[in-house]
Amino acid sequence: MATYGPIRYGGIIDSGSLTGTVTYTNTTDLPTSNVGTGQRAYVTSTNKLYVWNGNAWFMIALIDTNFNATGGTITDAGGYRTHVFTSSGTFSVSSGAETISYLIVAGGGGGGKNAGAGGGAGGYRTGTVDVSTAAAEGGTYTITVGAGGAGGTVSPGVGANGDNSSAFGITSTGGGGGVSGEGTGANGGSGGGGAYTGVGGSGTSGQGNDGGAGNGQTSHSRAGGGGGGAGAAGQDTQSSSEPGDGGAGAYSSISGTNTAYAGGGGGAAHNGTGAVGGIGGGGAGGTGAAGTAGTANTGGGGGAGAGYGHNGGAGGSGIVIVRYAL
Repeated sequence: MATYGPIRYGGIIDSGSLTGTVTYTNTTDLPTSNVGTGQRAYVTSTNKLYVWNGNAWFMIALIDTNFNATGGTITDAGGYRTHVFTSSGTFSVSSGAETISYLIVAGGGGGGKNAGAGGGAGGYRTGTVDVSTAAAEGGTYTITVGAGGAGGTVSPGVGANGDNSSAFGITSTGGGGGVSGEGTGANGGSGGGGAYTGVGGSGTSGQGNDGGAGNGQTSHSRAGGGGGGAGAAGQDTQSSSEPGDGGAGAYSSISGTNTAYAGGGGGAAHNGTGAVGGIGGGGAGGTGAAGTAGTANTGGGGGAGAGYGHNGGAGGSGIVIVRYAL
């Protein structure tokens, strides 16, 4: 007994379940005795569905065994189909089964205020997973795309962590916020940077890296470390006028284009130039200004705000991408 995908018959697709249908390999295997009227049989070698009419087997449908799914923005290129989710939605399998590749990036952490530290990038995860209509989810998979964390607006304090992204039972952790003023960055997918004597927050194993540390100096000599990225830790503060750069993100070609995601946000100083954000959407630290926000749908960390009360930039929102062969 088994459940199969949608039925194609007479140009009409019916998503009815075939639970209770007896499965046979070939039409020659179909029994002709002790069969109840209305009994259905599925022949796997021909993908045909039959019903016993009391005297003979009558073919009533062809079973669609191709893999079909909807959800997100769909693009076909180079023999692959991609589903890109820039906001939360549903990946729905209507027929068949497939091993799919995925990229799941969480929202980046917000940068710190007032010569603070850069926000950590959202957690970055890739891999493969089997999906089908017969799975426990019934072929319907919830996709959650995490928002970026708000930049710091209070000093002392910490920028907000990014929100988690998830799909297929796999979760990427939101990036840690960068510290405002003085202190330690928040833990996250990648850790937010620290300032003064504070160290960077810890990244999550397999998803990101730690934030950079402060320079051990306070007041107008303070500068913040960079937020961690998926590919590298945030840079420590280099001097009172040279805050730490955001950690580099990681590249993926799952969309069909080699693209960097999950870069850390750059730190900022009281008297100096804001640090650059990590490649992969990390926001730059402010120079006499607020920090730059992480790029949307990259999971980049927000850049820190400069001294004299400038706010941190928000983290970039995350993304989920699915790909499989046509």
